[in-house]
Amino acid sequence: MPCDFLPPGGVLRTKMKTLLYGGLAIVGFGLLALVVAHFMPVAAIPIVIVLLLLAALGVGILAGAVAVGAVGIGLVVGLLAVVIALAVVTSPIWVPLALIVGIVLLIRKLACVSSRSSPVV
Repeated sequence: MPCDFLPPGGVLRTKMKTLLYGGLAIVGFGLLALVVAHFMPVAAIPIVIVLLLLAALGVGILAGAVAVGAVGIGLVVGLLAVVIALAVVTSPIWVPLALIVGIVLLIRKLACVSSRSSPVV
């Protein structure tokens, strides 16, 4: 007696293919896990070597950054010391000049303020 209510190929056949492929995938991943676990000591040696090299590279980069940072800070401090030394050495020139410029600007500002506050005739 034919089963007319099933589509061509049948629902059961599609579900069986899905079950078969799912089962094969599970078995395949299981075998892959067994192979990886079996060869792990051999595969771990290059992995450990690479990790150690990366750690050494990271330490080297960190040490280089610290050295460059220390040199950079030293250069900034040295440049600041040179600027301060130049300011001290040239102070007999610029201190009186700064006082004169400040007094002139203050007089100009006071003259401008007093002219604005005078009443318009």
